[in-house]
Amino acid sequence: KRSNNAESIHKRVKTYPYWDKILIRVNKNGMSEFYNTGDYKFDYAKVSLPDFKGTTNWVKRPDGSFDVKGNVVIDDSLLVDGKLKWKFNRVDGDFSLSKCLTLVTYQGCPVSVSGNFSCAVKSSVETLEGCPDIVAGDFNCDGHKTLKTLKGSPIKVFGKYNISHCDGIKNLEWSPLEVGYLYASYMKGLVSLDGCPVTIEHDCICTYNPVLRSIYFLTDNVGGMMDFTGCKSLRIRDIENLFGYEVPPNFKHDLKESFIKKKKKKKL
Repeated sequence: KRSNNAESIHKRVKTYPYWDKILIRVNKNGMSEFYNTGDYKFDYAKVSLPDFKGTTNWVKRPDGSFDVKGNVVIDDSLLVDGKLKWKFNRVDGDFSLSKCLTLVTYQGCPVSVSGNFSCAVKSSVETLEGCPDIVAGDFNCDGHKTLKTLKGSPIKVFGKYNISHCDGIKNLEWSPLEVGYLYASYMKGLVSLDGCPVTIEHDCICTYNPVLRSIYFLTDNVGGMMDFTGCKSLRIRDIENLFGYEVPPNFKHDLKESFIKKKKKKKL
């Protein structure tokens, strides 16, 4: 705080190096620079900046990528021509692109995230190529309307793998090998579960998918509930055949048997 009392040695405002306002810029090398209101430049902040993830939390690797301790939130102001300014390697926290509207590619995203990863669901990106390989938390892609393929999905997601409301996805090809939870609901274009994760540790929630015709590719390694409520194109007989003529108790549905009416052949 500025001291203007009579005992202050800084009696003239023009020569007083006060620190009540700070400007933070990121230079071309991705490092933070700090300026006070007198336009003095420093490599570190002269005041306490609560919750600021600065240079001490960004470690530059020999290949030019960054390891970050803490959360990273990217918006359009931090993009260059729709691309990330920095290349990330590991983020020990959450990594969010949910505020990005102009993102054109996920290239530059971290290889691994110890928290949650949020996609740029309001952008026009059509593929997940460039997304992390490992996500220790949740992978949230809910509502990514422009997405046409799951190619680039993580290899493993320890939490929820959420691709609900992605109407451009027709199957689960390129989805992770292992997930904690699978959420694939309200998908207007999902026809098949082909490419389903090999292991679903907990629940598999695939509700209200109107054109989902079969669960033939559903893995038998599901640790929790299997919910297909509202999938009107599925048939009880197909489910019973898949599980050996007996629907398991952890399978939730509201399906009714449908019968195909055979038309009588006309006599020639």
